[in-house]
Amino acid sequence: METKNSNQKYSEELEIDLGDYLRVIWRRKKPVSAIFVFIIIVVILLTIFMPKTYQASNLIRVAKIDKQVIEPLDTTIKIFSNQPNVKIEKVGSDLLEIKGLGKNPEEAKVNSDQAAKKIINYYQSLINQVQQTKNSEIVILQRRIADIDKEIKDLERKTKYTRGISDAQARIISAYISVLNDKKYQRNELELQLTEKQNQINTQMESAKVIVASVLPENPIKPNKKVNIAIGVVLALFISIFYAFVAEYFEKTEKSFSE
Repeated sequence: METKNSNQKYSEELEIDLGDYLRVIWRRKKPVSAIFVFIIIVVILLTIFMPKTYQASNLIRVAKIDKQVIEPLDTTIKIFSNQPNVKIEKVGSDLLEIKGLGKNPEEAKVNSDQAAKKIINYYQSLINQVQQTKNSEIVILQRRIADIDKEIKDLERKTKYTRGISDAQARIISAYISVLNDKKYQRNELELQLTEKQNQINTQMESAKVIVASVLPENPIKPNKKVNIAIGVVLALFISIFYAFVAEYFEKTEKSFSE
C-alpha cells in the first residue's frame, strides 16, 4: 500500500514538473518562437550559400597476372593518395572507385577521369615491366635452345659413321650417343618452358580498364540540405528552450532580490 502511494506521489510530482516546464516555455513563446525561426533561417541561408561540392566516379578493374591482381590495392591507393580533389577506395578484391571532387560537375568529372587515366597508365607500366622480364626469359631460353641445337648437330655428325671402327672408337661413339640423348632431352624441356612462357604473355595478362565510366553529377554531395536543416531544427529547439529557462531563472532571481 505504501509503495503504491509512493509511486502515485512520484507520478503527480513528475506531471507537475513537466507542466511547470511547459508553462515556462509558453510564457515566453514569442521570443522562443523568434529565436527558433531566426536559427532556422540562418541555417537555410548558410546551406544555400555554402560552396557546393560535386562528385563523379570511375570504377576500374585493376590489372591481373594469372588471375591475381598485379599489385595489392592498398599499395596503389597509397601511391595515388596525394592527388588533390581525388579519393580512391577499393571495392571488393579487384576494383577501385576513383572519386573526383569539384566545385561544379565538369570539374568533378575531369578530376575523376584524369586520376583514372593515371592509374590505368600506371598499371600498364607494371604489365610492361613483367612482359619485359618474361621476354628476357624467352630470349634466354631461345639462346639456350640454339646452343643445344649446335651441340646436337656436332654430336650427330660425330656419331654418323659407325662402320669399320675399332672397339675403342665404338666406346667413344657410344658415349657421344649418350650425351646426344641427354642434349635432346634438355632441348625438349627447354621447348616446353619456352611454350609456357609464350602462353603466359599471350593469355594470362589482363590490363586495367574502366568498367563504369564517370558521368556529370546532377546534384552536389555537399552541403547536404536535409541533414543541415535537421541539425538546425534540433539546435534551434535547444537554444530557444535554453533561453526560456535562463530568462525564467534570472526573472526569479531578480524578484527574490526585490523582495
